[in-house]
Amino acid sequence: MDKVLRQFLEVATLKNVTHAANKLCMNQSTLSINIKRLEESLGVPLLIRSSSGVELTEFGHVVLEEARIMQRLHDNTLTKIEFLKERLERELKVGSGHAEWHLFVRDSVRTYRQRHPSANIHTEVGNNLRLMDQLLSGDLDLSVGNEIYGLNRNAGVLFIPLYQVTNKAFVRAAHPLALRSCTADDLKDYPAIHLTPNESRYYHVMDELYLKEYGSSVHMAEKIVYSSNTMEACIETLEGTNAILFFPGSMESYFSQFNIVSLQLTENQKTNSIGIYMLRERHEDPQLSDMLQLMQHNLKERLHLLV
Repeated sequence: MDKVLRQFLEVATLKNVTHAANKLCMNQSTLSINIKRLEESLGVPLLIRSSSGVELTEFGHVVLEEARIMQRLHDNTLTKIEFLKERLERELKVGSGHAEWHLFVRDSVRTYRQRHPSANIHTEVGNNLRLMDQLLSGDLDLSVGNEIYGLNRNAGVLFIPLYQVTNKAFVRAAHPLALRSCTADDLKDYPAIHLTPNESRYYHVMDELYLKEYGSSVHMAEKIVYSSNTMEACIETLEGTNAILFFPGSMESYFSQFNIVSLQLTENQKTNSIGIYMLRERHEDPQLSDMLQLMQHNLKERLHLLV
């Protein structure tokens, strides 16, 4: 709002130049000169001056009314700017693997929204290497998922371990292998399902030497018959085929509602370390610390599912 109009507003409201000058913390003669210049610029008298104070002319009442409208608009604008600044300052972008999302990340994001209702929140659920690529490019603030073995040492990221989880083989309840003990050889005759398989365009997050070994192991792996980037599609595939999905055992209770069960395997399955990735320079960021605490709290309430 224009400085002189704000000064006129105080004079018109208090009906006294001296009192207005004191409130504005300025010299009385300077205030009088500014009001006089305002009248000259408008070409009309705004005040009737007397020894007891001032009264508004008809023109003065019009300017006062408009000045009050402008003041409200000015104040509303400042309020909206502060609101937007708060939203941007509190904006949080979270990445998560599918299992972690269902286990504790979803509830953590929900609680964060309740704590910071004016905050922008963006979530990405999917492949671990893709999420790491987004974290390194600044599209995510933190990412939750498997520890990436062979991660490029120059990536500048911090891994905060949360828990260990064992993969299980999931099938439909009517699968031929269900309800009996199975060996690795028993699984070879059935197609596999891969949820968000790794894509070569994200291999750059891994060390070159490790990647050579990783690439050869991928080449030697069994043929992927079904793959999808959504949990829903994988569940539908499990329900309608004899395919097998290797996935963290923490999802067992979730899968049970779709009549999907885990196989009884005679061999020990792979155990993965699950944790939170964030850039090292942001590990003391208050927003990220807040979300980290929420995740750790929600995770404690679900420890019984970590098998």
